Amino acid sequence: MTQLFDVTTLELDNRSNVGEAILASRACFNQNSSRNLEQYLKLIVRFATPEPQATFVLYQGAVDRVRSGASIVSVLTSPDFQSEHREYAHDQFWRVLVNQSHGFNREVADDAIDTLVDYLPRYSAISNGSRGLRQRSIYSLVVLLDRAGWGRTAGRRRPNSPENVIEIAERIFGESTFKGKGLLQRLAGRERGVLGWEDLMLFRLQCSEDRQGQLHNVYSALIYDQDRDAATTGLVSELALMGMRRLSQEVFGLFKRTYIDPQRNFFSEVCDTPAELFIGEVPSHQLESQVTTNDQSAQDSVLLMQRISAARSMVKSFVTYQLSNSLPPTGSGVGCGHYDESGTGASGGIARLMNEYVFEVCFNPAVHEDNVLHFLDHCLSNLSSSPFLDDDEERHFASEADLPGGLDPMAMGMYWVQHRQLIQQRVQQVGERCVFTLNYTASYRKHLDSVFDVLDKFAGKATTAGTETDKDEPNPL
Repeated sequence: MTQLFDVTTLELDNRSNVGEAILASRACFNQNSSRNLEQYLKLIVRFATPEPQATFVLYQGAVDRVRSGASIVSVLTSPDFQSEHREYAHDQFWRVLVNQSHGFNREVADDAIDTLVDYLPRYSAISNGSRGLRQRSIYSLVVLLDRAGWGRTAGRRRPNSPENVIEIAERIFGESTFKGKGLLQRLAGRERGVLGWEDLMLFRLQCSEDRQGQLHNVYSALIYDQDRDAATTGLVSELALMGMRRLSQEVFGLFKRTYIDPQRNFFSEVCDTPAELFIGEVPSHQLESQVTTNDQSAQDSVLLMQRISAARSMVKSFVTYQLSNSLPPTGSGVGCGHYDESGTGASGGIARLMNEYVFEVCFNPAVHEDNVLHFLDHCLSNLSSSPFLDDDEERHFASEADLPGGLDPMAMGMYWVQHRQLIQQRVQQVGERCVFTLNYTASYRKHLDSVFDVLDKFAGKATTAGTETDKDEPNPL
């Protein structure tokens, strides 16, 4: 009892040095992730033992078995990890495994990376307060690469020199011993559809050094891959620009071959993706119970479908934004659109190609009349908000800063000039329509007026710019 309840017995000098096993088992640590004190009080007062999935020892034992040679698949398919709480159990297992991955040998590291990639489609992409397990697992994958994806031998780990950490880049791009199984190709494989593209864009974003994710080996590998003599210390913005160049170009090249060249509409494919692919292998009743404690199953189902709709909006907005925005590294990650399609230039060539694709294919009513709805949904997914206003219609509004969602405001203005009348007629035909996001619900009836006002401003600027360009052109003799 003293060991469990008396904090002085632990003789802790510094909380930061406390091991995970201690944090997860001693009553003096009662953080939200474990609630140790509450669990012990329930045991004493009610004789209520916790479920195995709520105990740290289950996950530590599982990691120990993996380190001793058991396959991760054998662990994740064992009864304790196949209960109705399996997604929670998998989440905790990966957390403990990643935290202890520094000491893995090559076989265990390969198994961990490969299994996590294979299991991504099984995990929910539905938000539950935070991002779904599928999205959270992408960060676990990048941390695994940083800690265990290089320099492994049967014995001692090699130093993180360029020739050793470059293995991380080889894993990412599918080179050397990883030819044919590169992570970029696997994450966005044809069978993974649009959700694979969200995985890939999240993976790319986590690799941007300006986000300060403490992934030094990943950052260094992406730089060394382009120049073995390059510095990996210095101004973070310059390091991020260098490290993200090839990764961004490779990701865009893959998207171009998949969607732009064959003129496939990414937005339409997100809308057509079956709901069960967003849910993964989590029983839908568990997601419904996370939404509300109300016993009305019909209401639960409606709320679940709204969450799936919000997840669809997120995929469209996030993938489009990451590929099209041309922002430099300022702490939020370098935009793919900052770079040219090839070479060392950074004049926004990718951004221009993405804008052409989005407006000429995805939003073009000449291709399909409903494409204008993709445009309007995109606008309503990128509203600004003010927490100081009570009225929902006023709290969420269109602004010139946020409405483009990574696209070029001038291109939006020209699109609006060309299709304004048709779009307004289509809105009258559609009537009411809602767009669900992770943070708010927007409706055509309440929010499109402010969207149209901003689009009118974009159109005015685009028209003025076009007129000035015409004036600057020399007249033919």
